[in-house]
Amino acid sequence: MIPYAMAMADILLPGGKKLETRILEPRADGFTFRVSSAASAGLPPKGAECLLTLFRQAEKRYISLRAADISLEPLQAMPDDIPDTVTFLLRTKNEPFLAELSRLVREYTSFIRMKLELSETELAQAYTGETGEAVYSFDVRDWREKQAARPVEWREKLLPCEIAVHAQVPEQYESFLTLDAKDFLSSYWEESSLSRHPISRERVTHIYFGDPFCEHLFPEEDTLRRLADKALSSSLTPVVCLPPMPERLLSRFERLLSFLAELAAEHGIRMETVINDIGTAVLLRDMARKGLLRSDFLSLTAGILMDRQRKDPRAGLLPGAAEPGPVHLPSDAPDPYRQYLQSLGIRRFSHEACGAPVPVQGTEDALHLPLYQINTSPFCTLYAACRHGDRGRQESVASCPGYCRESAFLYPDSMRTIGLGNTLFGCSMTELDDAALLNRFIRAGIGRLVVRL
Repeated sequence: MIPYAMAMADILLPGGKKLETRILEPRADGFTFRVSSAASAGLPPKGAECLLTLFRQAEKRYISLRAADISLEPLQAMPDDIPDTVTFLLRTKNEPFLAELSRLVREYTSFIRMKLELSETELAQAYTGETGEAVYSFDVRDWREKQAARPVEWREKLLPCEIAVHAQVPEQYESFLTLDAKDFLSSYWEESSLSRHPISRERVTHIYFGDPFCEHLFPEEDTLRRLADKALSSSLTPVVCLPPMPERLLSRFERLLSFLAELAAEHGIRMETVINDIGTAVLLRDMARKGLLRSDFLSLTAGILMDRQRKDPRAGLLPGAAEPGPVHLPSDAPDPYRQYLQSLGIRRFSHEACGAPVPVQGTEDALHLPLYQINTSPFCTLYAACRHGDRGRQESVASCPGYCRESAFLYPDSMRTIGLGNTLFGCSMTELDDAALLNRFIRAGIGRLVVRL
């Protein structure tokens, strides 16, 4: 399977619809791709075309080619195929299209060889001209101050919308419980180096609790109850943000979902619960069907890990890039994906501001800024580096000492990235610094801004 960052293919269907695919195996006359059985209904259609977007290593840039003379042939199912999927062979006689596929095979083979033979620093140097070397830091305050260093004054008033802050680590939970809400917010903006930013003068309506990437940072039930009580008594709406559900924590998530429903029932509210994997939504649905909880007391939001937008500021470092800064790799979240999540009870969707267009499709969606997630590892790279001295020695951790609460990975300033725990983030101040741009998001359907730096 070819990585998305190297190549992606969209099947352009009649009527303006598009089927996003992964290239499994390039061939001399085309390539194979796999889709779900449901998505395969109606394939192959007449008049379909293929839009191929791929990375040219020699020129350090992305290109796109379109082939109109394509044929789609379903292949015979094999014993080891993924259930409920169909594999197709796309054929074409378009010579430039086939030439680029052939070049892609050669460059992918070269990439695998370099991946095996070179260090991470040497590989980054080969592809971008930047070392990309990370260094440890025990204080990320300087990094935050650099991101928010430019004085900002909005030129127009922000349109009405919800404003949220996000408490993600135990220190923030404790601070919220011990301080007056007003003092906590002042501390939050100061810690984020945003105390002088116009956003800090907007009224905060919601507060998120929990880390969307790591279960070790999620508050215990007693702490979560006290956080929700304090938020409601402070005229703030609590939002619980769940991490992805590892299979080993299935029983814990069952208890947690039941607890959240009970807590919401006690307060007579619908507790907004942000989930970051489909498994949690399915678990909640199944528990409700069995009568194990009242799902009507929970309002589900799809978290940022369920957002199919791809973004990476490092693409702007490529020599010959059209312009510096974050690049939004070509992708449109297909309607069937959003519809499927809605069928699981999800009503609000999360997006991230990354200095590029965001495919907003809802009327109450949330926009997270200025940090945006680039990559998350199920096994923490920071833990591996701190525990073993090698980021490559990643492992499942049952009990974590919390290295991420004291240190982070800092990268060269030009990369505009930071490694926090098991996640690599980019930072875009473009949207936060421009009220006119934020208002365009709001008019497009963003109902909430979630600020974390």
